[in-house]
Amino acid sequence: MMTEQHEPKSTMIRYLLGQMSDSERTSFESQYQKDSPLFYELAALENDLIDLYALGALSEAEQKRMRSFMADPDRQKRLAFARTLARHSGPGVENVRPSVPEAPTSWFSWEGSKRLAVRAIAATMIVGISWLFLANRNLRRELEVLRNQQLSAEKKEQALEQQIDALTGELEDRGKSAKSIEQAPLLAQNTVSFSLRSDVVRGDGPAPPLAIPPSTDFVVLDVTVPGQAPSRYDLFLETADGNLVLRQERVRGKSVDGLNTQLAIKLRSHILKDGDYVLRVAATVGQKTEDVAGYGFRVVHR
Repeated sequence: MMTEQHEPKSTMIRYLLGQMSDSERTSFESQYQKDSPLFYELAALENDLIDLYALGALSEAEQKRMRSFMADPDRQKRLAFARTLARHSGPGVENVRPSVPEAPTSWFSWEGSKRLAVRAIAATMIVGISWLFLANRNLRRELEVLRNQQLSAEKKEQALEQQIDALTGELEDRGKSAKSIEQAPLLAQNTVSFSLRSDVVRGDGPAPPLAIPPSTDFVVLDVTVPGQAPSRYDLFLETADGNLVLRQERVRGKSVDGLNTQLAIKLRSHILKDGDYVLRVAATVGQKTEDVAGYGFRVVHR
């Protein structure tokens, strides 16, 4: 317990416990507001009272006198924190009471309370350091786990990228095979193939005849265009009068012996009536489109 050996401390205790008159309280508040050391000492004393209350170091009479003091919500929060620290401070600290007998005119044993507070603070620091050590060790373990997970994820990502590259290559190979099949003249049953190699539109000879039997469903025009193949060709099939019969855009060509380009155009036979036709081949170079070849032929249905 603490006897009132020091008037300033007893005065501060009376102030904190609300035992002053209004005029005395006003005078004391004016005093500690101007005196910084006194203000800090008052704050430290308030913390000591809360710590002693939390540690159970007060008699029942003292605890009863402290109830109004501890009713403040802010002090209740600090009391809860002090009790939490006391629970983690190890044995011998919680519920410790000083052995100095209580005097009738006494309030707190100041020196004993200070020693008790120092012990509590030391124990709390030990517990805090131990907790930080364990937390640091756990964080290192978690960091190592995260690093291993990251490495595993990177390996899986690399494996997936390799699978994607392999599948992409396979799809490209299949696409090339499919395009080769499309470009080749597909001679199915009831299909007639007709080769156009002379640029007859420019007067290189008479129009060759295309004989179509009655059972024919499709006609494949096998066209050879002089020169290297650009990326795409546009094809226009017209009658001799200039009427458009068929138009195909962005047709791919196949290079033949490095000098010519081969095109395969498949169309239904019923769109070709008897008469003369002209097949114009246009190519786009840069932003300019122009005819690069023209072929004439005559259709005769047997």
